[in-house]
Amino acid sequence: MRSVQYLISALILTIQLHAQAPRLVVPIGHTSEVNAVAVSPDGRLILTGSRDGNAKLWNRAGQEIQTFKVGETDVLAVAFSPDGRFIVTGAENQTVKLWDLSGREIQSFEESGSITTLSFSPDGEWLAAGTIDSIAVVWSRVTGKVVQTLIGHSDFIASIAFSSDSRYVLTGSWDGGEVPNPDATFVMGAPKTIRKGQGSAKLWDRATGREIRTYTSQQEQGSVLAAFSPDDDGKQILTLSQDGFVILWDRDSGKEIKHYERMCDFISTVAFSSDGKLVVTGCEDGAIFKVWDRKSGELQHEFKAGGAPDACFLPPATGEPPGGKYLLLSGLTAGIVNLNGEVVQTFDSHSQGISALAFSPFDAGQTLLLGTNYGRCRRWDLTGTSIQTFPETPGFLDFLREPVTRFFFSGDERDPFILTDRGWFWAARRDIASGKPVEVFAPEYATGRSQLSMAISPPGPGNPSGGKYLAFGTDRGSVEIWDRVKSIHLFDLKKPEEPAAMPVPDDQMTQRELGFDELTRTVGISALDFSPDDGGKILLSCDWFGNITLWDLESRTIRKTLSGHASRINDAVFSPDGQQMLTGSGDGTARLWTRDGTLVNTFEGHAGQVWKVAFSPDGKQILTAGADKTLRIWDPQSGKLLHTSAEHEADAIAFSPDGQFFVSGGWDNKVKLWRTSNGEELATLVPIDSADWVVTTSSGLFDASPGAMKLMHYVVGQEVVELEQLKERYYEPGLLGKILNGEAVRDVSVLNDVALYPEIEAVIQADQLQIRLKPRSGGVGKLSFFINGKEVAENINPDGNTALDLNLKAYDKYYLPGVNTLALRAYNSAGWLKSAAYELAFTPAFSIGRGNGSNDNLQPLNTSKPELYAILVGTSDYSGDQLDLRFPDHDATLMAQAIGDAGKALFEDRVHIRLLTTDARTPEGVSSRKNIADAFGAFAAQAKPTDILVVYFSGHGLTYGSAEKSQFYYLTKDIATADLKDDEVRNNYTVSSEDLTRWLTAITAQKQVMILDACNSGKAVEALANIGARELNASQIRALDRMKDRTGMFILTGAAGDKVSFEASQYGQGLLTYSLLQGMSGLALTADKRVDVMTLFQYARDEVPVLAKNIRQVQAPVLAFPAGGGSFDIGIVNERVKIPLAQPKPVFIRNNFQDEDKFDDVIGLTDALADYFRTITARGTQAELIYVDVKEYENAYSIKGRYKVNGDDVAVQGRLFKGKDDLGEFRVSGKKSNIPGLVEAIVEKVSGMI
Repeated sequence: MRSVQYLISALILTIQLHAQAPRLVVPIGHTSEVNAVAVSPDGRLILTGSRDGNAKLWNRAGQEIQTFKVGETDVLAVAFSPDGRFIVTGAENQTVKLWDLSGREIQSFEESGSITTLSFSPDGEWLAAGTIDSIAVVWSRVTGKVVQTLIGHSDFIASIAFSSDSRYVLTGSWDGGEVPNPDATFVMGAPKTIRKGQGSAKLWDRATGREIRTYTSQQEQGSVLAAFSPDDDGKQILTLSQDGFVILWDRDSGKEIKHYERMCDFISTVAFSSDGKLVVTGCEDGAIFKVWDRKSGELQHEFKAGGAPDACFLPPATGEPPGGKYLLLSGLTAGIVNLNGEVVQTFDSHSQGISALAFSPFDAGQTLLLGTNYGRCRRWDLTGTSIQTFPETPGFLDFLREPVTRFFFSGDERDPFILTDRGWFWAARRDIASGKPVEVFAPEYATGRSQLSMAISPPGPGNPSGGKYLAFGTDRGSVEIWDRVKSIHLFDLKKPEEPAAMPVPDDQMTQRELGFDELTRTVGISALDFSPDDGGKILLSCDWFGNITLWDLESRTIRKTLSGHASRINDAVFSPDGQQMLTGSGDGTARLWTRDGTLVNTFEGHAGQVWKVAFSPDGKQILTAGADKTLRIWDPQSGKLLHTSAEHEADAIAFSPDGQFFVSGGWDNKVKLWRTSNGEELATLVPIDSADWVVTTSSGLFDASPGAMKLMHYVVGQEVVELEQLKERYYEPGLLGKILNGEAVRDVSVLNDVALYPEIEAVIQADQLQIRLKPRSGGVGKLSFFINGKEVAENINPDGNTALDLNLKAYDKYYLPGVNTLALRAYNSAGWLKSAAYELAFTPAFSIGRGNGSNDNLQPLNTSKPELYAILVGTSDYSGDQLDLRFPDHDATLMAQAIGDAGKALFEDRVHIRLLTTDARTPEGVSSRKNIADAFGAFAAQAKPTDILVVYFSGHGLTYGSAEKSQFYYLTKDIATADLKDDEVRNNYTVSSEDLTRWLTAITAQKQVMILDACNSGKAVEALANIGARELNASQIRALDRMKDRTGMFILTGAAGDKVSFEASQYGQGLLTYSLLQGMSGLALTADKRVDVMTLFQYARDEVPVLAKNIRQVQAPVLAFPAGGGSFDIGIVNERVKIPLAQPKPVFIRNNFQDEDKFDDVIGLTDALADYFRTITARGTQAELIYVDVKEYENAYSIKGRYKVNGDDVAVQGRLFKGKDDLGEFRVSGKKSNIPGLVEAIVEKVSGMI
């Protein structure tokens, strides 16, 4: 047997060494609460189990890796195998499932009760589970067979664990019984008995199943949690009772060793640290967590958690205390917290389950409405790929947890509305354009009944728009009819009392699930629908016994009662013409009936319940959705199965208005689009948060909103690969529109394999970083080394070794006092795919120096005050005049003044400024490549890790090179054209992103900031003479983003990909620089007047687009910051600091003059006036006005007029406008032979009108 396992393992390894297909992970997360959590033995992976029926695998960074689809059930327990290769899930549906990490189900173990707790044996051979039915079971992991059934408890098992040698099993239980309920006599509906008991723990022999010992105390009441103490080989046992008593026992004698002080009430979870010295307990059902010393019982930490039913310690990472310093908690969202309860990582949900779907009938199905299981309504524009979450309705919080169950459209195309139902006798009418609630139906419902189903009346006589009446099916077996507009309860429909058709379940939970009311001995109404052809005169009502009732609403009498289903009816609808009815049942069938009650066809084939049913718009096809994760298209008359669409368990279905497509939605937050004619899956639509979205296809193509793409990534095996590294392969803008319109899309099937980088393993031993690389499909490429997020060595493995040691003392100049974060990134041999950072904590035990890293004059760990270094570069005057710009020199000078003055207020005399411009008075101050390199080199010799570096560039920049090898190049003063083909030109007259990375890496300052207001000369040259356009394209952004990742910098760039940033502004300086200075002048300061980098950059990012609107163009700065990088201050602006902020100047745009007889500008007055304005504008910062050669510019001045030529005389009649406002008329005269004089006369006139 073992030889077979080894063979399989070898085969798996061989497969892993070959290229693997990437899998796109859309950031859905769980769509409901997280019940259970676990951490892998090596601490790298997190496992969560949720009410949504799924378990999910994550990495420590919060990135989702794999989903394990357990089913329509609560996942109540999860665990890793000791070797981390498998996971196990336990669910409310009485199943235990074993999975490998790829999501493949290996084994399913069934039990008689809901699973409450799980445990793997340390040797990995055995699996144990506790159930709600007081039984514990032990299985063989390999065979899946039950080896022991542990019977002895009298109530549910709360905890289960193996001893460290796998010989013993320890269980904790309520062990209570039913006692009379004192409230039964006084409270209507109160249960006759309640549970009460004395909990206990039991020790079992795993091999024989024999009960060895019971641990119980008279003090302990309620359920008991029990665990082996890990620091003494399991020879001591800890028990914790629900009412807060904690006892330490000797395992073998059963004697009490220690009573601890009473902890708290309602202990819900307990876990030991890996060294056994600390214990965490969840109190008040997980609302409060306490961390305490196991030996002394002394409380170490206490914090609030908001209700987390499960918790565990994370294994310690290198450099952390032996017991670890973090906890993993379940709850509404799972998360990692430190021992003080501060959140350090969350495993976020970006979605909610889909509970209702409908296409709008008013726009030919171009709008899809989605309702969620948390009561949200969304509208997806299928043409523009935008999504909108509707505004909340009054009283929304009262119905927060209730799902949207139905959409109904009323009105017509001129006045369309949506009516939605969200359970509990609630409905809202909304404007379809804005989604805002126009009317809310929410009457008082303090009558003790619950709503199980709802229907909305269709259009009819006296109500052409429909929606006048609401029908609610209740758990009391009645149907309530309400007037929606008046919120009046009109009447009830209820069959005569009949004996229950099935016995009353003993379990109250089952009674509630079945809609069974013990007082009335009736069952709930599970499905309702109004007849559509006669204004809703007939109401179709179905219940959980499988009965069908047709009601005549005018007479309030039963027209027909039908039977045939053997179980509850989950859904029921009328056909579009109202002549037939379709029902779907828990017996696995759907049935088609005529309106008079004749059974037409029974549709069999689903392996499990039929959840939803629907007619196509023409009534010629029907759709069923089942618990077997299939959707089936049938011919209604013949009963023939036409198509089966697999792998989606749908809670909502809908046909498009033309019937060509149908959609299905489920608790997985996915909406799948299918072709009706053949059942083909066309696309998967995923709403993310409130306004983002993703569209994918089974072939691997995707389209997504920018916000969603920030959350997405690829997974190869269990390895996370950044989206950007594979985006170009699979990104297809406009994907959904192409599919809906039948357009062809790319075939990406040949792109399935990814050459994966090696796996990293590393430990620190005596100041040596010992690294081992495990080659995978992509071979071994370079290995980069980072300290505190900054790349200090691009490749520490030039020979491609699989084992190497790195002397950490060689990098002493980069370390900060205290704990430092070291990181490694591995590349594949081709160099285009890189790993996530492999991080280790490191506290240097040796001294650090400054400068070039020499240890000749070592100092103690540096605790001196930080200093501010700033390099500011502006290039306005290039070789020749083709590339010249007006503002960069001036902008750099003003930024140097602002940073210097604000910096001195914070750093005092510890401020070092280096300004380089083309208008410098000394050769050393000119912005040449040599001077720029010298400035970086000088600061590299001075700066310490605790210092701050600010870098500013203004001028021309572009990218050169192809794809991922392209670089950003800043053009220095000696360059004449944007042609960078010549290596000599690039090496001598530009500064590349690779240069900047190298220079920045040499500067040990850990806090670094770069501001780039550089334009793309390659595309902008044609427009420079007119509007000085600046642009950063997508290639530039990728190049800068790579630099950010390698240097650990905060970077703010002057424009976004393919968006234009205009230098021609009314402020006499670039918009980015102006917004930064404006923010420093007060609008982006902290409360105590500090210049915080992130606050300032965010202000500039948001303000520049507003300023750019004045010229009817777009500039959207890009803000990038290192992962995990915290913000910091670079100055203080107090009353002594004056920020040089420019004042707005008048802006003139294109003028227009014509000869009044010839309707043309025969004397060239328009061009002459433009040349005059250009001459003034060319004075740069000294110019009195700004001229922009555009047609529109908000609130800009323009001159329009006519003239009459008589010989050499010219008489001009004109008007001055500001925007669209007419400021007045003027008249001047001059000579045709002296056009400049005529222009000056016009300017003199209009100057007096401003």
